[in-house]
Amino acid sequence: MPRHRPVLFQVKHSEKPFRGRHWYVWGFTGDKRIQLWFKSEKAANEAAADRNADIKAHGTQVSLSPVARIQAIDAAERLAPYRKSISDAVSFYTQYLDRQASSISVAELCDRVTEEFQRRLDCREIQDRHFGSMKETVIGILATSKISSGSPKNGIS
Repeated sequence: MPRHRPVLFQVKHSEKPFRGRHWYVWGFTGDKRIQLWFKSEKAANEAAADRNADIKAHGTQVSLSPVARIQAIDAAERLAPYRKSISDAVSFYTQYLDRQASSISVAELCDRVTEEFQRRLDCREIQDRHFGSMKETVIGILATSKISSGSPKNGIS
């Protein structure tokens, strides 16, 4: 049975000093064991108290860097007027990225349609007149998309 890992950091004294330091603070951050050495018991107790206060305030499952904490606080403050949380914003943004990843351009869609109609023409599933009318339609769509992509006033992008 594995040993119990303490949640909070502890202060210990060592008879064998490490670089002239007898006091050390030890504990775990995630799966990693942390050991910090100090010359005085007071400094070790202060360091342990600081780390333990951080664990009590934010928990042990997720350790955020100071920069990440500041960014999270800033994001929460910016979302507050809209009554939205960071979780709401992340959900919305991931949905947006999923839609972007699965979308294709109009030109690519037209290429795929042209290839499919060419395949149908080669397999004699359609006649030449169908292929001709489809090609005129695709050329019209491409011309319209090039015109509208340069003009944001019409709302098509």
